[in-house]
Amino acid sequence: MGPAYDLPSVMSKFLHLGMSLDDVIGAVTWIPAKAIGWDDRIGSLGIGREADITVLRLEDYNNVMEDSQSQVRHVEKILRPVAVWRRGATFNITKPSVQPNTEAMASNRKEWDNIIIRDAHPPSV
Repeated sequence: MGPAYDLPSVMSKFLHLGMSLDDVIGAVTWIPAKAIGWDDRIGSLGIGREADITVLRLEDYNNVMEDSQSQVRHVEKILRPVAVWRRGATFNITKPSVQPNTEAMASNRKEWDNIIIRDAHPPSV
């Protein structure tokens, strides 16, 4: 239900914040695998590793994305999944039903005054 709808949405937010595409890919693949000590099994492709693959397309996008405090940013690029395999089996691609989730944003609005780092004005929902 958002704001972390799926991994490609979070990756798109990282891109918007200025991370390079290479750094974004690393942040969701080999870096977390190494952090949990599984870099010998997951996080990159190779002989003897699980074949977990997601093909992504970088697309133009003209919409807003919200963060966990319902602050919004206009995003111009988004990563969209094209194909997904887990352990070699094909998986269907799902899409968030509503983005941004204005219902969740309205619910978060009551916490606006408690946010230390925030935009000048609360989001209008």
